[in-house]
Amino acid sequence: MLKKTIKFENPFTGVAEQKDYYFHIGKGQLARLKLESELSGGLDQMLAEMIAAKDGKKIMDTVERIILMACGERVGDSFDQTPEAVARFRNSPAYDELFLELCTNAKACAEFIAGAIPASIKNQLPEDALEQAGLAAIPHPLQTETDKRTNPGPQAAPAFDLSPVEPKPETTAVESKEITAQDLLTMPLNDVGLLIVNPHEKGHKVRQTIVEMPAPQFKQLLSRFSGGNIPKPLLQIALQRD
Repeated sequence: MLKKTIKFENPFTGVAEQKDYYFHIGKGQLARLKLESELSGGLDQMLAEMIAAKDGKKIMDTVERIILMACGERVGDSFDQTPEAVARFRNSPAYDELFLELCTNAKACAEFIAGAIPASIKNQLPEDALEQAGLAAIPHPLQTETDKRTNPGPQAAPAFDLSPVEPKPETTAVESKEITAQDLLTMPLNDVGLLIVNPHEKGHKVRQTIVEMPAPQFKQLLSRFSGGNIPKPLLQIALQRD
């Protein structure tokens, strides 16, 4: 059983709050995973497939499934995982915060899964079981202006620098044109990431273009990213589109 304190903003009051939530993946749930044909290897196989796909949407779908499998409500000495209890958490702002954290932070994702599975099963696993399943291969979180690591490691996502940039003396037609949905699907991935996290007017326009994308184009854009390479604004848009 994992007890996790999640901080979030109350959408009705705008006030920052925090609350304790409980997560547990029972032996029965793990056994069911092994019986499902598409996940014949169980939880470890599901994680390995998530990494091998190198697909942003695949990673998001897998993380969501793990969260919804583990969440519930503590009622005395029992743990309520009825559809109603799961739906209450899925519709809460705490879910959004947890989803963003696990999609962009490999260490947090590994700790969440290790804490949620039964101790009797975890103690039977080799110390590097989660790494062997592929969790260690998830790229590091997206670097932002608050992440000043000087040596983020070989798996780190590209650092999207948000510091002010001196204006160029000349602006080309390509740089000055409006960015279309098709541009975002064809331009270099690092350029797309920089545009998405841009805090200025151009970034706002790009994010609005993504919000208005048809579903097939949005899925295509999302599939260009993987693991911690998914910019946080893009994850937030994905949640809004659900």
